[in-house]
Amino acid sequence: MADGALHVAVDGRELLGKPTGVGRYLAEILRVWAAMSDGPRVTVVVPEAPAPAVTAIGDSLEWHVAASRSRGTRWEQTRLPRAISAIGPDVFLAPGNTAPLLTRYPMAAIIYDVSFFARPEWFSYREGTRRRLLTGWSARRARVVLTDSLFSKSEIVKHIGLPETSIRVIPLGIRRRERSSGTFVRNPREEPSS
Repeated sequence: MADGALHVAVDGRELLGKPTGVGRYLAEILRVWAAMSDGPRVTVVVPEAPAPAVTAIGDSLEWHVAASRSRGTRWEQTRLPRAISAIGPDVFLAPGNTAPLLTRYPMAAIIYDVSFFARPEWFSYREGTRRRLLTGWSARRARVVLTDSLFSKSEIVKHIGLPETSIRVIPLGIRRRERSSGTFVRNPREEPSS
């Protein structure tokens, strides 16, 4: 991390407990940032102290515990914004479709899909309404929305009404697992060309 590096605060709750798709994706982003000599300064905000396996993602990552028994919407809307204000980052990364309604910091939001808009019958009334309201607001509040496919981008434009220019498509990447060691190795196609 270089002096004067961009300071990014990140909602890290999906890294805790049972791994989720969002948690695995976020862990990979954090690994890459932590490995960069000129990468951003990263502070990960979590509702409880992370396990050693989580902090092993990267030695340069900073961890801020905004203690709470809840990891859901209540934590996101009350504890997380206070933690972000205490940290004072340059930007906040919301990696799981939703973000705090009240934060003054510039935000990047990752939205994977908007099935709760496109297929409301798949969700209970309460859950669908919560997801539509929070995701829609988060997307409109974000300086940039990141998504994983052109289809998801078109659905975000259609259902949330964002202009295409405010959405960036970054396909999900995977590293293949070495069969003998169980560790991940970089896909040769990911290597920069000389």
